Amino acid sequence: GGIYSLPFESKGWGVWVNNDMFAAAGIQVPTTISEFIDVCEAFKAAGQEPLATGYAAAWYIGQSVTYGVTSFVVPWIQENREAYNAGEFTFDTEEFRVLADMLKAIRTYAPAQAADLDGDTCVAAFANGEFPMLLAGEWSVGLARSTNPDLNGTIYPLPVSDDPNDTYFPASYGDVHFNA
Repeated sequence: GGIYSLPFESKGWGVWVNNDMFAAAGIQVPTTISEFIDVCEAFKAAGQEPLATGYAAAWYIGQSVTYGVTSFVVPWIQENREAYNAGEFTFDTEEFRVLADMLKAIRTYAPAQAADLDGDTCVAAFANGEFPMLLAGEWSVGLARSTNPDLNGTIYPLPVSDDPNDTYFPASYGDVHFNA
């Protein structure tokens, strides 16, 4: 009959897109891993580093893995609870390999100096138009807006398979959108 818990924070994590850079390049927002790789390849072919992400801070790597993998793996284990409880659950599946492929693509298309970049540096570089995409979440809106109040960006879910319905957080397209 009482309140037992109260949510105090909500995180939305995904891939920020600089809408102006995408429009100028004639590129659509990726909804699958294959599209994500194609988008990264198209920007690289045009001489543009595609993805702002950094690994200088352990928390940034942790969020890259935790938000994405947890949002995918936890429901997967829940759906297969009987196999999990019986010790018959395995990650040696096509679905998990596809998820690992997304994590590999993130590292592949990160800037060469990613190990030396921290999260704030990446947000500022993205906000200044140095990258068309950024792996981050709503916590970076303040820094991005103070760096570039005119940034036309949207945070989309990061695809985790070639099924456009399998995504990292946020759960729907365009959850955080401004100046568009």
